[in-house]
Amino acid sequence: MANKSKQICIYIEEEEYNHILGDAKAFRQYLDGMIAQYPELFPVMIRQGYTFHDILPESKKLPGIGLRRIKVKANDGSGDEVFTIRPSFVMPYTVGYTDDVEKPLFLRRWGAIVSDHRKQQNQKNRLHTAGKTRTSPNTSKTTKIGGGILTRETTDSGIDDAISTVVSVVLLLGLLVCVTAFINVYYVPSWVRDDEARHNRNVFADFS
Repeated sequence: MANKSKQICIYIEEEEYNHILGDAKAFRQYLDGMIAQYPELFPVMIRQGYTFHDILPESKKLPGIGLRRIKVKANDGSGDEVFTIRPSFVMPYTVGYTDDVEKPLFLRRWGAIVSDHRKQQNQKNRLHTAGKTRTSPNTSKTTKIGGGILTRETTDSGIDDAISTVVSVVLLLGLLVCVTAFINVYYVPSWVRDDEARHNRNVFADFS
């Protein structure tokens, strides 16, 4: 049979929690207020009183976060006398902060794949670490550094820049040709154009 949960989650801001964690009197005052306001969150035996059991060591996953444990005075018959008080801003088993997983869990509620969502956000510059490797800029080839693996995926920006430059030059040349033709038609006197035409015909006649 699976063990019943021995964690009691209470709503409290992180700043206030850190302030009262080491103060037994302040912690009891806050906890008593929660018991009176939300009795459904606590085991029935707590009505007969409780004592502070200990403070668990800081979690390796969440440094700086300690959890208090209380011991109820009346045993429920199954030996579940000690309960851990967990603040609402911390996930069960102290795997992380609730704020960090709130949005991913919301997306999962609607069937979204969180990994794909993050992949789209970081498509152009993702950094995957499993040791110490790095991908050279503008390439997908992985180079080893220090015997580990660190792969950086980027788009080939060098090729993109070259294409953009060529397109810009072609457009600029086309614009110059259009401007030159416009000037010749509307701003060069007709007698100048006639002289140039006669000169060109004479030159071609000499070669022929």
